[in-house]
Amino acid sequence: IVAKAIMDEADIPLFVATGDLMSQSSYSDVSRIYTEEALVKEWLSPIPYNQQALIMGNHDGAWGDISCYYCKQLSLDIMYNLIYRKQAMDLRRVSGDNGTYYYLDNESQKMRFIMLNTNNTPSYEENADETAKSDRFHLPCLGQAQFDWLVNIALNMPEGYTACIFGHEPY
Repeated sequence: IVAKAIMDEADIPLFVATGDLMSQSSYSDVSRIYTEEALVKEWLSPIPYNQQALIMGNHDGAWGDISCYYCKQLSLDIMYNLIYRKQAMDLRRVSGDNGTYYYLDNESQKMRFIMLNTNNTPSYEENADETAKSDRFHLPCLGQAQFDWLVNIALNMPEGYTACIFGHEPY
């Protein structure tokens, strides 16, 4: 409610959250991730989905226990459904191949907001013990497809536009 009031008062067009939306990812049970994800959606509900720009952080969608801290991870497909699917209904957004990175334009300000997935690990695979083979928590990665999309599509802007690039982990 406070964030929405500030956005309205200051005429801020976009609420950006650059990842780690879930505060307690060190769960031993995956169901707790879904419980917290529902709470995050409730907290953000005063802000219309087309004014939200959410990015997945390296700890979002992970669980494990003390012997396997963050070693189990939800796939990018599941994370897309949890974080990005509703935002994708905003037709101003242009997404990359897996939907976890996108841009949107604010035409009146001539701004392009580019949201990168800085934990876009290679294709998701699991080991026999259901732990992730590619650990997105310790492997910042744009991936070649996202890099190509950034250079060839997202940064190909109309004349006079300025880009503002967001990601969870710095490069």
